[in-house]
Amino acid sequence: MKTRELIVSLCIALLLSGAGLKTSASPFISAGELVYVHTDRDIYIAGEYVFFKLYVIEKSTHKLSETSSVAYMVLRSRSNIQVAGIRFIVDHGTASGSIFLPDTLNSGPYQLTAFTNWMRNSGEESFFNEEIFVANRFDKDLSALGMYSDSTGSRYDSAIRNTPGIIPPIIATDKTEYHRRGKISLELMVPENVSGVMADLSVSVYEDALGSDYFLSASDYLSVTSEDTISVKSPVTYRFLPETKGEIIQGRVIDEENLEAVSGACVYLSVKDTIVNLKYDHSAADGSFRFLLNDYYDGKELVLSVRDNPENRKLKIEPEDKFKLNNSFRPVKFHGNQSLKDYVLKSQDIVSVQKIYHVVSLKKAERKYSSNFICPQLYYKPSYCVYPSDFVPLDDFIEISGEILPPQLRIKNLNGKYIVRMADENLQMFMDREPAVFLDGVIIHDINQIISLGSDKIERVEMICAQYICGELLFPGILAVFSTDDEIKNLQPYPVSLRMQPEIYHATSVFTAPAYEEESADYQPDFRQLLYWNPDIRISSGQTYITEFYASDHSANYVIRVEGVSSEGVAVSATAKIMVK
Repeated sequence: MKTRELIVSLCIALLLSGAGLKTSASPFISAGELVYVHTDRDIYIAGEYVFFKLYVIEKSTHKLSETSSVAYMVLRSRSNIQVAGIRFIVDHGTASGSIFLPDTLNSGPYQLTAFTNWMRNSGEESFFNEEIFVANRFDKDLSALGMYSDSTGSRYDSAIRNTPGIIPPIIATDKTEYHRRGKISLELMVPENVSGVMADLSVSVYEDALGSDYFLSASDYLSVTSEDTISVKSPVTYRFLPETKGEIIQGRVIDEENLEAVSGACVYLSVKDTIVNLKYDHSAADGSFRFLLNDYYDGKELVLSVRDNPENRKLKIEPEDKFKLNNSFRPVKFHGNQSLKDYVLKSQDIVSVQKIYHVVSLKKAERKYSSNFICPQLYYKPSYCVYPSDFVPLDDFIEISGEILPPQLRIKNLNGKYIVRMADENLQMFMDREPAVFLDGVIIHDINQIISLGSDKIERVEMICAQYICGELLFPGILAVFSTDDEIKNLQPYPVSLRMQPEIYHATSVFTAPAYEEESADYQPDFRQLLYWNPDIRISSGQTYITEFYASDHSANYVIRVEGVSSEGVAVSATAKIMVK
């Protein structure tokens, strides 16, 4: 454990560094995490939501992981077409939310794949995969249910569910049979003989789908993937670091003509803002670069640029797509049988009725996480700040620099191209290289890109009149121009540049259902097949968790499914059944 803590500490130290996140000198433990996902059920109709809880688990101890703060999930079709790619903030090893299934989805099996960046070192074979079935509401033929043979088999054997070491929580309801819209009282308890154990659980109550009685429980998954020790690779460079403090984006700089990696290229990262911001990294021998993104970058368009290209090669920034899966999805779980087809046909009609009456069992929720909001602000106080609107209107930046900016900035026309120099007030002399030029917070190639901007397009101009050090970089002064109408969107900052918009963190959502304490005068049909979903249950051994919810108008058999992980790294799995008449 001391070795593990030392390695994690080293990861954190690297992540906090201001420049590149290199791994060449540090042997890391390879992919020391697992991910398990509990979905509210496994058969859906297009237009519904998939509710889920995601558990990030230490591979060696099976305890909830405190390492990764970000996790990823991909939903794709049997044709390997991505339906959704989402990322989550992981809070003390868990995350929860929902995925909307568009009405336009074709009927068929779909695969949910979940992983962390650290797990990518072991390849896609280490990712969590779960198969669900989605039926289009208007597909009454359901030929997709008959495409796969029972002989295919599943990777996991449901007989594992009684594996020793699993904690079976006690599930108790006040009755086994309920009337429609009746109140259901549910009690959960971790056995008292499991001393001092705290369990983090998720609970689902859904209609039992005959013909599809297999699901991947936490006990199944952790039993199959159990390892006594963490495998340590020989000291080599690992491509993917654990995202302990936020998302790490990475990519490569390559020669577009021969596709060879370009090493030593300085890659800038900045975003449009009312302040000057900058990060940089130098590409490694394989052309790779990395940037750690904290909360400051959420929802912002990233601008990546390669600073120098002395040999005038045709360079390209090639970002890495974390959601791209190379292994094919081969469905194995759902097989054609009449019972399952009847269930899906009934579900199609139920969802159609629910949509007519606009029944939605979901609401967005604000969940506060600990923030790491550190702005990569290049400087905090400029030498000079000038607002052109305080003066008579001027036609372009040449006039602005000559008329209202301090004389420490000098712009000259040399053979039809403008060059700029800035005086170092400490040395009392002009520097022999051009200052760093920024537009709307983003570093740009040279002064000629903003020469045409006049007083009507510039809000303010800031200047740093001295040599300015940023990590390993030395700028001969800084000139920052902020436009009135986001002029940065109209130009390419550098000859080799790339704009990219990372996926925003997935919003938290909460399952909601009506309460029938008193009969309402406005009767609205309620044929929900999902009666209850709660991903946020934490109970200690001997403690009882009690909750109440209501049956719908739909008479059927329902499954109560509990999944989770204890504080001691033991899987918690159990099921029970009730009936609504």
